[in-house]
Amino acid sequence: MDPLSITTACVGLAGTITTVSLSMNTFIRDVGDARSDIEDISRELSSLKLVLELIADDVKNSSSPLPKNLEILPGVVSNCSRVVKDIDTCIKAHDGTGIQKRARWVTIGKGDMTKLKSNLESHKATLGLALEMLSITALRDVQHEAVAAKQNTESLIKDSREIADSTTKILEAIAELQARLPQSSRENPSSYLLSRYLDELTSDAATVHDNAETRWEELSNFSPEEGPRSLSASPTVELSVDHTTTAWNPYGDGNLHQIWGPDDTQVPSTSSTILETQERLSSSRSRATVTEWNPYGEGNLDQTWGPDDTQRETPRLPSPETLSSLSTSRSFTTEPRPSVSDSVPDDVEPSRQISGHPVGQDSLGDSGNQRGRSTRSFGGLMERLKVSSASQDVLVPPATAESKVFGVTLEESMHHASVEVAALDNSLLSHGVSRTVRGQVPIVIGQCLKFLRAKVLPVQFAILQRRNTEKRLGELRLAFEIAAKDGTDLSPELLQRRGFTGQDMSTTLVSYLSSLRDSLVHWEVDSEQFSFYLRKITKFRPGRLGGAQCREILSFLGRKTCSLPKTTRFVFMYLLHELQACRSEGRVSRSCLRDVGQAVFSITQESSRLGDDVAAQVMLMLVTNYSAFQEFSRIGYDEGHVDFLKPVLWEEHAAAVREEERRREAEMDEPMRRRRAELRDRRRRREEEEKELKFWASVAGAEQTDRQA
Repeated sequence: MDPLSITTACVGLAGTITTVSLSMNTFIRDVGDARSDIEDISRELSSLKLVLELIADDVKNSSSPLPKNLEILPGVVSNCSRVVKDIDTCIKAHDGTGIQKRARWVTIGKGDMTKLKSNLESHKATLGLALEMLSITALRDVQHEAVAAKQNTESLIKDSREIADSTTKILEAIAELQARLPQSSRENPSSYLLSRYLDELTSDAATVHDNAETRWEELSNFSPEEGPRSLSASPTVELSVDHTTTAWNPYGDGNLHQIWGPDDTQVPSTSSTILETQERLSSSRSRATVTEWNPYGEGNLDQTWGPDDTQRETPRLPSPETLSSLSTSRSFTTEPRPSVSDSVPDDVEPSRQISGHPVGQDSLGDSGNQRGRSTRSFGGLMERLKVSSASQDVLVPPATAESKVFGVTLEESMHHASVEVAALDNSLLSHGVSRTVRGQVPIVIGQCLKFLRAKVLPVQFAILQRRNTEKRLGELRLAFEIAAKDGTDLSPELLQRRGFTGQDMSTTLVSYLSSLRDSLVHWEVDSEQFSFYLRKITKFRPGRLGGAQCREILSFLGRKTCSLPKTTRFVFMYLLHELQACRSEGRVSRSCLRDVGQAVFSITQESSRLGDDVAAQVMLMLVTNYSAFQEFSRIGYDEGHVDFLKPVLWEEHAAAVREEERRREAEMDEPMRRRRAELRDRRRRREEEEKELKFWASVAGAEQTDRQA
């Protein structure tokens, strides 16, 4: 790409803008009604001229090759020049007397000028983004020169931070500009080139942003005099496991025993709704003796914690010889179930020691380039994941059952990686009762549904959207595994800042449900009634089934749901509850519900008459009609009394089937009766023929006797 061509195009367009501005000033004097609109366009042209002059200066003074994302810049400038010429043509089309100019402006010119103004704003914003990218390129060149000379580390960190912040603003501006483009692209085909350039600019800006963030994090832990910093000199944090006090409430922070009303307001807790939970807590806290894994290589901590959260045994640190043998064999004998103790402040990171690296002094209070990372933050979480896979000398956790989140049974997942949640149960609403039921669900289900329920801004998705989907999903899966061990709260805001989207959460949720060794809901089609209802469901579309038919099918499925184990039933009903809320707010798509249904249900039948789509259709029906389905099921552990509907639809179908069978039997008997009638007629005709033969034989005999006489 020739920088001279860019400079020439920018300078030429700036001259054209000057000429058009003079014509606009004359037009304003003749048509006073157009003053406000023309002045707006005049300001846009002045801003555009300034941007073009700055781009020309930066390109002219640049000593390094221009980035590839600016190769299409001459086309954008040419497109912008065409818009400016259209504005000039629109102004010149209003020749004539003052009255004629005003009449044409009101009837034609004002609408055309509004469209041209919108198009001009889009091109000006795009060129402004190109100018920002040129500035970032120049700043990055300076940074690379400084890295080569290994000088001024603080300046490098500042430059990296500025690059990251600038690209974030650029991505925000691109997202806002792309949101305005669809309407203008339909009106002006020239916007296609602009849209294509914005897509390429988004990709390159996201790459620059990620590289700047990575560089900033590396430099924050680097000192030219001391080399790479190590956190082993920071205060040692003792890790402990408490299965009962770190539960997560998806409806807000606060007391876990708080009951939430239908309008998400806190109401005083009652013993009837949390009695079972309190009994479970008191029984489990008495056996909280754990052997822990320290993910930072400081050894194993064998600690015993009593019901009052007092430490009963001091940690035993292994000898250097033991650490050396562990580093060689890369194996652990302890169970990977750590969580940060409640007494540890969030701004302190546990010490870690990486063999093969010098131990340097590190303090979170040092001035300069360091930024403290919380063990409960996503950044600290990802740093630990990087440490676990960066070198062969780094101690990594063993692949035991407790370290798994995917690929285990539901019972194992509930035992090792679960969170306590609350769901609104309206099943008794007809009796004037509405309550909140608490229970446990796997951490992946709880966190994914919490993210989908959160209000997500589309611009935030566009800012930090990364291109490598598989890598992003793998990172999210590792985050869930670490969160299951140390109780990290992966809030929706934290996950959004890391670039995860609702699509990522939906994919992860489906992947987790599919990876369970046993399906969450397994139904065997053991009766003709069940098969009949499923065939009805496969033809289901919202609004197609009548109210009575739909309620009868929901009643039957509610009876099947009540027969599920209590733990499975709570997870299943909580999943439906959250998906229905997400669907009503437009946060999950119909295809997502179908995928979740395929992963949740295992519906088997001896014959394959139902097809492969029945699980997806069942999920769609239950989510669409969840409010009615609650009447025939229980979201909590107590089943209570459920008034199931009489199977009128099935009885009518069964009666029709019996009548059809009788008709078929009658149709099968009719040919037999016709056959018998034919046989009787044939026998009668044969008898008549025999009688006739006998008669003529007797006549012939009488004649012969007469002749002989």
